[in-house]
Amino acid sequence: LGDDTEYLQNLINQKRKIPAGTYDVKSEIGLRVPSNTILALTGVVLIAMPTDAAVYSVIHIEDAHNVTVVNGVIIGDRYSHMTDTGEWAMGIAVRRSNKVTVIGTKVYDCWGDGIYLAEGSTSVNIVSALCYGNRRQGLSLVGGSGVNILSSVFCNTGGTLPSCGI
Repeated sequence: LGDDTEYLQNLINQKRKIPAGTYDVKSEIGLRVPSNTILALTGVVLIAMPTDAAVYSVIHIEDAHNVTVVNGVIIGDRYSHMTDTGEWAMGIAVRRSNKVTVIGTKVYDCWGDGIYLAEGSTSVNIVSALCYGNRRQGLSLVGGSGVNILSSVFCNTGGTLPSCGI
């Protein structure tokens, strides 16, 4: 496996388009999405590199505002995770952020949750997302307000409690 994390992070920081393709992301570092960013992932597949980390997120939105993630596929390391402990490995994590939209994104096989919303996030919209085969939750709404989940599917979740769609 190659590590494309630094290359992708540079594109995100420069607000440049990520070309269609399949990329390996060092999950314990993840991709940090800054404020005022549209992360267009049409034709992009992000694969979490195998890790023994108990906590990670492939896409990390923290202390940010006006962020949109459009399309793309995220594949976690559920079947290649290097230990049997932990459950906080996420495809997309949103913390202390506002005006965040995730639209048309597919998140498969994360060691923890497909999408994780927490710590006072506000005005979050999850639209036409598919979270399938994640180990703990399809989507965890741990904290936030003004959260809308529309036309999304969270299914085939299981492996560690609570093992629910939402």
